[in-house]
Amino acid sequence: MSVSRIALAVLAFSLPVVGAAQDEVEIAQAMDTAVTQLISSQLGDGLYQYDVDLRSGQSTPPGQLGGMALVRQSLAAFALSRYNRRNNDPAVRNSVRMALIALSERSLPISKGSIQTALEHLGLMNRWRLWRSLRVPLQRLGWLYDTEGTGAIVSADGRYDQTYTGATAFALATGLLYRAESGDKAFDDWLQRWAHGLAALRVHGRGVRESAGHLTESHYVNGQSWLALINYNNVFPDDVAAAGALSGLEAYIYERYSRYNPGFFHWGNMAAAERVLVSNDLRWLEFLRKSVIQFLSEEPQRLDSNENKCHLLEGLASYMTAEASQAGQDNSRESMAFTAIRNALPRTLLLQVDHEIASRIPQPIDTVTTKAWNGAFILSIDTPLARADLTGHCLNTFVYLQALPGDIR
Repeated sequence: MSVSRIALAVLAFSLPVVGAAQDEVEIAQAMDTAVTQLISSQLGDGLYQYDVDLRSGQSTPPGQLGGMALVRQSLAAFALSRYNRRNNDPAVRNSVRMALIALSERSLPISKGSIQTALEHLGLMNRWRLWRSLRVPLQRLGWLYDTEGTGAIVSADGRYDQTYTGATAFALATGLLYRAESGDKAFDDWLQRWAHGLAALRVHGRGVRESAGHLTESHYVNGQSWLALINYNNVFPDDVAAAGALSGLEAYIYERYSRYNPGFFHWGNMAAAERVLVSNDLRWLEFLRKSVIQFLSEEPQRLDSNENKCHLLEGLASYMTAEASQAGQDNSRESMAFTAIRNALPRTLLLQVDHEIASRIPQPIDTVTTKAWNGAFILSIDTPLARADLTGHCLNTFVYLQALPGDIR
């Protein structure tokens, strides 16, 4: 007879450590059902079904999906690829491959034009507010990007106005993980093109533009692009263009995010942790420590709500992997992060769709939809909206926790 999700969540809260045997089983079960749900939700075009409201059984119609849906669907592929780097599941591998094909088919050529480069080096492209009103005429003049070259950026509908740097970063990061897990080098050309696409949209002395058709940067995109370029540079260190973009971006990030930033926290922490693991550069470990300490000191209440907080848990869990890589380090900060994760885990587990979800949601829900979305994660008990990125964030958190050494878990 299976133990109820509520009982397991209470058990998780009462255990002295997340790594207790029963809780490890619960995390493994949560991962497996999340993976199964994402794979089963993959559409014929290679992307993943975006969302569903468990109350009405209604999903956002494809024609009404904005570009952010593509970013979040790409995130789901990234989470699956991280899972499979450790688990080598052929079904997951095939799903990720299909997603990469879909993202490559949605990619447009791009490079940094000569006028764009000149404006950046003069510092004019750094003045976001000044240039924002001139975005449309600059785009028409071809000064925002070049539509030829070695780069590529993912577009939601084939237009440069609907290109999304975040989706491009996830395509690159996913492709690299797929390559490492499968040994398949079929996407190597696309990996280079996506990396060069990110390089084309990095502004000299600033961060990465969130789209080819926009001048503004995004805290999320800066972290996502940094993570993707770190992993690309680790595999292809001789790519001068990508290495230069990474170096310039890191210099900016080190100064720009010297204090905790809520939009940068989870992706930035994942990237900084990767930097520590890949290069053992302890400057980035200190960077991580400051971010985590400031978050836990200034905004610990963000983990106390009943909304899905897996993105915050990703930031804490990725930090723990970096800390764990340093033998003999003081683990007091690590313990703070661990305690925060442990306290938030029970509420997180209750947000996964299962056969008992109806008993936890105060409104009536559609039973057929609930069965179809078993394993997905919802936004909150009060807002039972399941979405691909919510499931992806939670899956990624569990992958980080599973990877921690046993004496920490």
